[in-house]
Amino acid sequence: MEGSKTSNNSTMQVSFVCQRCSQPLKLDTSFKILDRVTIQELTAPLLTTAQAKPGETQEEETNSGEEPFIETPRQDGVSRRFIPPARRCLEILEQMNEDDSEQLQMELKELALEEERLIQELEDVEKNRKTVAENLEKVQAEAERLDQEEAQHSGQFGTINNFRLGRLPSVPVEWN
Repeated sequence: MEGSKTSNNSTMQVSFVCQRCSQPLKLDTSFKILDRVTIQELTAPLLTTAQAKPGETQEEETNSGEEPFIETPRQDGVSRRFIPPARRCLEILEQMNEDDSEQLQMELKELALEEERLIQELEDVEKNRKTVAENLEKVQAEAERLDQEEAQHSGQFGTINNFRLGRLPSVPVEWN
């Protein structure tokens, strides 16, 4: 929680920041204005088991066995509160045995090999696609050129682009 401002109707403007990157979090509009009781609950000092006083209520005594929130001040003046379940998750990750770690490393290697295979397959498909696209362009250009040629015939003579081709029936053609 950071930078709170008091407005004239006993409510307070509140904003929150990410614990990792210290970027402001966008919250629902209902979270922007909190009443005085909620502000007191959020800003009240956190008691640890060492700070517990003899006059605590029964409810506070039952909660004192749980791990408290830990507040750490930073140089930027914004305090960070670390939530116990997140801390427990970190402890579990630290306590993970070597077998699990080795198994995860093997899975990571298998996934890396599969990624390389898929990348190679993608490159092959892309190369084939480019070849087909080039061939298609060549065929389309040839089709356009052929469409422009005018082929006609009159009798035994053919005409292609005003060039007469053919032979006389009485004159044999030699193919040497």
